[in-house]
This record gives sequence, structure tokens and C-alpha cells, in this order.
Amino acid sequence: MNRIAFFSLVMLLMSPCAFAQKPKDPQVVLEAANGKTVSRAKLITNPKIIERNNGYDVKEFVLTFVPEGRDIIGPFITKGNKLTADEIDVLKRMHVPAKVVIEEIIVTGSDGIPRTCNTIFAKVTE
Repeated sequence: MNRIAFFSLVMLLMSPCAFAQKPKDPQVVLEAANGKTVSRAKLITNPKIIERNNGYDVKEFVLTFVPEGRDIIGPFITKGNKLTADEIDVLKRMHVPAKVVIEEIIVTGSDGIPRTCNTIFAKVTE
């Protein structure tokens, strides 16, 4: 095999790797939030956490409420992609404005590998 044929073969074998795209990192958000703020009513009617880049499913997260001037409520360990009935009940009764912290968010993609995502901080208003 001459030198040109050898390098052509090497380039041919490497080309799929050279153009393979790295999957986008998952980015999760509160579906009801408009930026960093969400009304209590919107969060109660749409308590979902979604992944923006598609292809990832939210499997679990840890939720904490931090009402201004009050004690922290939580943390709540939640399975799935939305607030539970108990968490919504707390949300209905708690003092607002408050901060919501959603952390330790686990998602899985089509490859089945669990990934930990960014923490979500949002302000809950009346």
C-alpha cells in the first residue's frame, strides 16, 4: 500500500468520528415560568419541569421553597417531572413572595444514561 492510499484509508476511517456531533447538554426549566419569575397560580396549574433541548426525560429532582422572612420549607425529593400533590398543597398555603430552588435534577436521554442538570432558581409571586 502506497503512502497516499494509506492516508486516504486513515482519513476515511476517521471521518465519521471527525463529524460526529456531541449531544447537547440538557437544560431544564419550569414550564410555567417566564424567565426567573412565576406566579403561584401558573405554577399550581402547570407544575412541570421540562428539558428544552428535547430527547431528555426528567426523572427526579429536589424541591425547596424559601419564603421571604420565613423558614425554609423542604427539601422534597420528587420522582417524575412535576410537583406532587403535597408540594402543590404547600405552594397554595405558603407565604409569597418566595424563592423556589429545584436542584439535583436527574434526566435520561435515549441512551439511558442518567445526567444531573443545572439548578433552577425562580421567584414565586402572587
